[in-house]
Amino acid sequence: MQSRPFMLAIIAMACAGPVRAQEAASQDWALVEAPERSAVIAITRFDNGITLAGRCVNGAFDVTVAGLPPAQGYSRIVRVSVGDEELRQETWTVGADPAVAFSRLPAPFARRLAVGGKLQIAIPGTDGQRGTRYVMDLPPSPTTLERTLTACGRSLVDPRDTGLDRDAPDGLSGGLDWALRPRIELPDSVRGRYVTRATVTTSCLVAETGSLTDCVIESEHPGGFGHGREVVRSLRTARVRSLTPELALGGQFVTFTVNFLDE
Repeated sequence: MQSRPFMLAIIAMACAGPVRAQEAASQDWALVEAPERSAVIAITRFDNGITLAGRCVNGAFDVTVAGLPPAQGYSRIVRVSVGDEELRQETWTVGADPAVAFSRLPAPFARRLAVGGKLQIAIPGTDGQRGTRYVMDLPPSPTTLERTLTACGRSLVDPRDTGLDRDAPDGLSGGLDWALRPRIELPDSVRGRYVTRATVTTSCLVAETGSLTDCVIESEHPGGFGHGREVVRSLRTARVRSLTPELALGGQFVTFTVNFLDE
């Protein structure tokens, strides 16, 4: 179970200023709040060094996993399962700390985590080294994680989850290509500040014409700088096409991940 100093250290990574911590409904999850920064965080830590946090900070929701083997680059491949799921590949965004990663589909991931059960995270090996697998007994947390989700306007139940692929790689999800690419521009500065690196994942419903509707910003890291809003704006005129005749467009969901890099 987390100590109060540990919880305050985690919230400090996302917020400045005083915070207050309280015990969550589960003995193994904690809830941390910083109202002046609109921050609500559910957090749990395991003996193997892995820390999970579902966070709503300034209107942006994410799920972070800390304590992983350091990664290079802006994304990493992991294999994940919760409960009775099979291990499946997911693409996560690497944080400024290379041992921290962000789920690109954090709300669906948080809804899976809320149920609890066996959580597995498998990291592929590199340079001929063996990979690493973490197996943890995850305490259920419907009440605590729901607090973080609802703080960002998300729900503990969303029918879109059944139509989304769990992986959100760079570019379009599998089986689709652009018929008309979106024209994405850098957003204006926010209070005189620009960020030089950002990742946005969006999910949309595909119409039979290939147009994209009902688009939702699934993740935006870092949040608060308008990158997600710019991606959604650009998708209004974009079109997708199927790479195979067997794949019908109408009614399916597509995920789209874009990296903003200014180096």
